Amino acid sequence: MVAAFRHAVTTESDECYAAVADEPSPLRRLRKLLAILISEERDGVSLLWLDAWSAFRHRPSLAGEVSRQMAVDQQRLGDLIGEGVEVGDFHSADPPAAASRIYAVIDGLAVLAAVGPEFDYSAVRELVFTNAERELGVAEGALHP
Repeated sequence: MVAAFRHAVTTESDECYAAVADEPSPLRRLRKLLAILISEERDGVSLLWLDAWSAFRHRPSLAGEVSRQMAVDQQRLGDLIGEGVEVGDFHSADPPAAASRIYAVIDGLAVLAAVGPEFDYSAVRELVFTNAERELGVAEGALHP
């Protein structure tokens, strides 16, 4: 179970970051990344994460892997934010903390993925973008696709 979880989320994360690698600036990479991370096509992965968060309380090996994978994703996003700070796209005194807060909102969408398509969660999706914009000190709409 742990190996399957590791493979699925590592592959998916690598695909997400590869899909934005050719964007010309950190701001454009983040804009595209956020859109990918909250797309309905990712609902299956969101449900996998939700199941893992639920199960890890009773499975120490899974708990360690979930924590490791979350740290990897937050590091990747923190690095992207840090790069954006360096070139003046973003304003953040603590890129890793900003990444954690941005992922907290994204992860909240996993619960809505479990509810299914009957629920319109466009307002929550909007929150992902507006939260990231505020977190990184960029103009309203700058991270909206």
